[in-house]
Amino acid sequence: MRFRLPITVIGLVLGFHALGMWKLYGFWHWYDMPMHFLGGVAMALLAWATWDMFVRDIKFTVRYPAAKRVAFMLWLVGFTAIIGIGWEWFEFGFDRFVLPTLQGWAPAQASITDTMADFFFDLSGAGAVSLLRRKV
Repeated sequence: MRFRLPITVIGLVLGFHALGMWKLYGFWHWYDMPMHFLGGVAMALLAWATWDMFVRDIKFTVRYPAAKRVAFMLWLVGFTAIIGIGWEWFEFGFDRFVLPTLQGWAPAQASITDTMADFFFDLSGAGAVSLLRRKV
């Protein structure tokens, strides 16, 4: 996989996020859920492209024949998890340091339940992408 598809999907996710910031997050309370799922898909596609660039041609010499497949799935989910954690830290910092200076904006992190749901949808998107690849 080349980087064209991940960059396109990341651009689409950012575009839908911009629409959400404009009105949709407030209009549809559930808009955050598909955004995190699609963000997970985008980050997993980016992880897939980096795997193909750096790891695909490496021969795994272990007794377990599916070791490379398992490593691939862990790479996609782990990469997406790290990016998701960074995003949640960004939201936390935004709520603590920027939001008090703005009027009429709702917090990005309403509760710990919201944060855990965000992680769930991030990782669900990565899991969906990891199931797409048959041969690693």
